[in-house]
Amino acid sequence: MGAKLLTEVCPTCATCGCPVAIAPTGRPRRYCSNRCKQKAVRNRRILLDVLTEIEAIRLGVALIDWTDEDHRVA
Repeated sequence: MGAKLLTEVCPTCATCGCPVAIAPTGRPRRYCSNRCKQKAVRNRRILLDVLTEIEAIRLGVALIDWTDEDHRVA
């Protein structure tokens, strides 16, 4: 019980589409490697930043650029 049949379709990586290894126990993997997992994290972060800027424009709110030297604390 719990063994995967060879006739089942192999899952693919959510980032690159390569086949993902199937473990006999535990949660199914979503990514083929840590590299793809990290790429997905970076892509989600970029998307969140873009959506935040769009929402700020829609609301007419100015975003503060914290990368400027004048805003740094000690």
